[in-house]
Formats: sequence, structure tokens, C-alpha cells
Amino acid sequence: MTTAAVLPAFLTFDPVLLTLVCTACVLLYWYLKNTYSVFNELNVPGPTPKWVFGNIGEFKDKFPLEVFKEWRKTYGNIFGFFEGFKPSIVITDPEMAKQVLVKHFDKFHVRPIYNPFVYYPDDLSLLNTYGETWRRQRSVVASAFKSANTAHIVKCLNRAADKLMLKLDESARLNHNGFDITSLVDRFSLEAFASAAFNYKGNILDDPNATLFRYMRAFNHSSSADNPIAGLARVFESLTPLLKPFDKEHAMLHVQHVNEIRKCIKEERERLANEGVDSAERNLLHHLMLGTFLEKAEDGKWHRRGLSDEEIVAHINSLIGGGLGTLNASIEFVIHMLAVNPEAQQRVYQNIMDVCGNEENPSDKQLKELEELDKFILETLRLLPCAPGLARTCTEDCEINGVPFRKGWVVRIMLCTVYNDESFFPKPEVFDSDRFTTEEKEKRHPYTFLPYGQGPRMCPGYHIGVFQTKAALVKILRKYVIESSPQTVDPLPVALRPMLSPKDGVCVKLTKRT
Repeated sequence: MTTAAVLPAFLTFDPVLLTLVCTACVLLYWYLKNTYSVFNELNVPGPTPKWVFGNIGEFKDKFPLEVFKEWRKTYGNIFGFFEGFKPSIVITDPEMAKQVLVKHFDKFHVRPIYNPFVYYPDDLSLLNTYGETWRRQRSVVASAFKSANTAHIVKCLNRAADKLMLKLDESARLNHNGFDITSLVDRFSLEAFASAAFNYKGNILDDPNATLFRYMRAFNHSSSADNPIAGLARVFESLTPLLKPFDKEHAMLHVQHVNEIRKCIKEERERLANEGVDSAERNLLHHLMLGTFLEKAEDGKWHRRGLSDEEIVAHINSLIGGGLGTLNASIEFVIHMLAVNPEAQQRVYQNIMDVCGNEENPSDKQLKELEELDKFILETLRLLPCAPGLARTCTEDCEINGVPFRKGWVVRIMLCTVYNDESFFPKPEVFDSDRFTTEEKEKRHPYTFLPYGQGPRMCPGYHIGVFQTKAALVKILRKYVIESSPQTVDPLPVALRPMLSPKDGVCVKLTKRT
């Protein structure tokens, strides 16, 4: 009788199966060893990763931005870490940021998807395309922003700001000791942009249940660092199809929202065709409809074509989902900093009165001349950066200034660590808007402060966001002194949702000026 015959059945092994298992184990070991040794082999410093999970365990119970600041102190301006299996290289050096964002843009032109749950037609947007497709689409979007008449846009923003003031008047009257201003700011920001940019007729300030507002909030939650489902999908991309069914609210509201935007586009196309729109009153949507770009047809010939309705929907969604959350947070941060810096607020107010006086609706020219408010906004965004970093994906192996990059690596330019660097911003924890006088800015490397990004992928509509912020603040500050309330917390608690946002709202007290 053989040895195998006397062993229990579960202890017998098929030699072929055993060989396959052993080979799989060896290959897995080889793959993991090679994956997690890449930074050591290329002499890139960084924290030691754990297999499968990388360095994500080091973020547990910690605020992510603080982890990056600590790593910079330990490993220097350039270091690597792992998000699961994915190697990421972190840059906190202004000159290297310039190399990646501008000089070598062709090797870093892809932007990683920060919301893993993408629904049609959002895959056509600037956030989710790259290469020639992205370049052609970007040319039309950028041209639309440049062509839109700023005087007309500011008129629309002023109308929305007037509606905001009515809501603030009511809240100030009912809440003498202060109130949380964030919901009103969020709704104002969305209504102002939607009406100015694409003539959207949603009554968002009066209706917190408006589809557009609910969609924006669902989109931001779907990609928030507070959302463990999205976090898991970002780290382990292969799990995204399994996790997507849990993204229910975002998916449901996306369908409703897209239908509303399609209806809006249809109405504006008919308006252009039947009535025409005076060139001075053409908004962003009109220019997206009228813009064209060169595209090669199947027969190999080049021809011009305009954006399809689905492409326009995608671009509008990218602006609402990818841009307005940042704008909301920036306005809320500025209001908080005005409350806790009364002397600086007084200088801003005086600048407003000197430039705008009591004119009911400041013009785009007047808003551009508010230098004290400009400085205040920039210093706020240094201390509370809505976009604390920029991310790109390396598309080919290369070496820049002695630093190796490999195809597929995520490159993270962590701006927040630079903003906290004493060598660039002395006493970085202190609010000082005079850091952004022309003279002071000229002393620093231009890439030490990038609140709106830089290079071909920088935010195309940031100037509209600045106009919107100023239009609201001019009206608020001419009527009210913004003060701290008993509920005001300073420093303000923040969270990544997915942009840096107030964690528990912004509570202030509005006192009428005499």
C-alpha cells in the first residue's frame, strides 16, 4: 500500500495543482517585492510601505494634509509613498512644480480621476479626457470663458448677490447672536454661476431641494475623503465596478440633473436659432455652442465641428462638480477670516467705499480695482487652501532635475506644505494680507502660490469665481460688519470633501453698519 493510500483524502495533493499554487505564490511575491522596492531602487526617499495597503495606514485617525507636512520635514521636498499598489511621488518644491506643470506638461498632461464614480456623459469632460481629445475640447472651453462678456456676467452675479442679501437680512434679524452662513453661500454660489454662465432658471436660493444644489452636494460627497466607499475605489481601482452600486444618491441625482441641463441647452439653442442673442449678452453656454475645433474625419481629412450637446453637458457638469465646491469653500473661508481679523476687514471695507462708493451694482471694472480685497482673498487661500494640492499622472519614463519619474506614477504637488514654509512666508501661521502686495509677490518664486493651478490644465474659469466672490462681499460689507459669534471657532476646523472645506460650517454675526 502506498503512502498516498493511507493518508486522508484532504491531505492528498494533485502535483499539477501544487505546482500552479507554488508558481502563483512565487509570482505574487516577485510582483509585490518589485512593486514596493521601486523607490528604494531609484533612491527616492519616503516612508516604508506595507504590502497591499502601501502607506494608507499612516493616514488613519490623522488629517491627511498634516501627514504630508510631517513627511516633508522627514524626507525633504521630494518623496514617494504608496496608495495601495500605486506609487505616488510628492513634490513640495516650486521649481520642480514649474517643470511638471508647464515645461514638461507633455509628460504629465493626464489628471488623475478624483471621483472614481463617473457616469455618462461625464467621461467626455475635461476632468476625464486627455491627449488630443482633451486639447481640442479645452480649446473651445477656454475660448468660451475668454469670449464671455464680463460686464454681462457681473450684472447676473449682482442680481444673485441681491437675493443673497435678502436671505442674510432675514437670518441676521432672526439670529442676533450669529448663525451658520454656509448653506446660504453654497446656494448663492450655485445660483449665481448657473444663471450667469448658462441662463439656468433654478430658484436655488429659495429652494434647498433644487436638483442642481442636491446634485452638487451629492457629487462632492461621492468624492469626499469622508466617504470610505470612494476612498476604497480610489486606492484599489479594480474594485470600482463592485463599489459603484453603493453610490446610489449621486447616481440618481446625476440622471435628474443631466436631464435638466439637456433641457436648458435645448432652450438656449432654440433661442440662438430663432431670436438670436446680442453678442454683449452671450454667456458661457452660448460660446460653448458656437465654438468649433479641428478634427480629423474617418477619411483622413480635417474639418471643423462644434461641441455636441452631450459634450456640453459634460463640461457643465465638470464646472459644477469640479469647480463650484472650491468656490463655495473659498467664499466661506474669506467670510470667516473677515470675522476674526477686524482690522483687516476695515481696510477692505474702506477700499470698497473708495472704489465703489454707494453704487448699488459695482461694475466689472470696479471689482477689478479692489486691491485690498484681492490681497485678503489670496492670504485666506494661503492659510485655508481650497485646493491644497495638484495631481498629475506621468505618461512616460523621464528624469527631471535629477529626479526619476516612471510611467503610471501619480505626481502630487502639495501646495499646502509650501504655503506653510517659513522660507517663503515668514510666520506662516499669522494672517497678513500684505504678503500679496506687488512688491512682496515679486520677491518669491512665482510657483510658491498657485491657488487656481497653473499651466494648460489650470482652472479656465477662475476669474469668474473671483468676480463672484467680490460681488457678494462688496454687498455684504457695505451693509454689515462681519463679527465672530459665540459659535465661531478659530482656527476653523476643516475637512477634505474633496476640496478643503469648513468641517462644521462657518458661524458669524452680522451687525448693521451705522
